[in-house]
Amino acid sequence: MTSKSHSEWDVIPFDDQPAEAAQKPSVFWKMGNKLGNLFISAKKRVTSKYREVTSGINQKLDEEYEHLRAEFEADLFAQTEAFECELKVQRRRWIGIAIVTALVGFFIGMLTAFNLI
Repeated sequence: MTSKSHSEWDVIPFDDQPAEAAQKPSVFWKMGNKLGNLFISAKKRVTSKYREVTSGINQKLDEEYEHLRAEFEADLFAQTEAFECELKVQRRRWIGIAIVTALVGFFIGMLTAFNLI
């Protein structure tokens, strides 16, 4: 048996269908078309709402990030100033200790040079 022997097995390609069948859409085709258009419009509305909500969330996150970054920079700047002040105090202290040590060494050297010790 070939596929041409039974009419129920005949497959008509989509392009070769009669013109009157293409011009008269069935009720189910119309209903499917309407439902498809409804689905597409609903999808577009949902997508636009999703983008609107996520852009708002992203904007809030960016603002919060900028605020935290500015706060972090201010804290780092304050720590830097405190560290520089402490560093100046330490430098002055060690310069003073170095000068006193040099003078003591100089006087001890003078005393030993003149045999006073």
